[in-house]
Amino acid sequence: MKSALFLILVFLSSSIYSQSELKEPKLKEILTASTWKSDKNLFSDEGIDRYSIFKDAKDEFYSWGNSVTFTDSKFNTNYSAPCGNDCFTSVNGTYKFVGSNKIKVFVNDISRSGFCQDKSESPKKSFGIFQINKTDEGYEIVKVD
Repeated sequence: MKSALFLILVFLSSSIYSQSELKEPKLKEILTASTWKSDKNLFSDEGIDRYSIFKDAKDEFYSWGNSVTFTDSKFNTNYSAPCGNDCFTSVNGTYKFVGSNKIKVFVNDISRSGFCQDKSESPKKSFGIFQINKTDEGYEIVKVD
């Protein structure tokens, strides 16, 4: 009887402390569903620690401004304008979820063309961990480290 009780306790304790398989965050499915508009060009400047992303309310063929597209593990940003007299910046890199609403961002390249003060660069480094919070308009992406 004591050995049966001991086995039950061992089984329960191992079940409690074993790691369960992590499910993909639902937020990832939302992010990768389409292209997002943004208030700033995401991750083009390491000093910026807050961004807003939202769905474009316009139903136009051309939608000017900043945008970002997320895939399973990569992101790509873009800036477009109706005129050619601007600095056109795009960023590509990778991200991974490190919590249900936190991502670690790694920037590979920042490409700049047109009338830009800064040159293109290849940082190839982590820009930190960002928390993604739901807002009325879309999502807010805030640096947490």
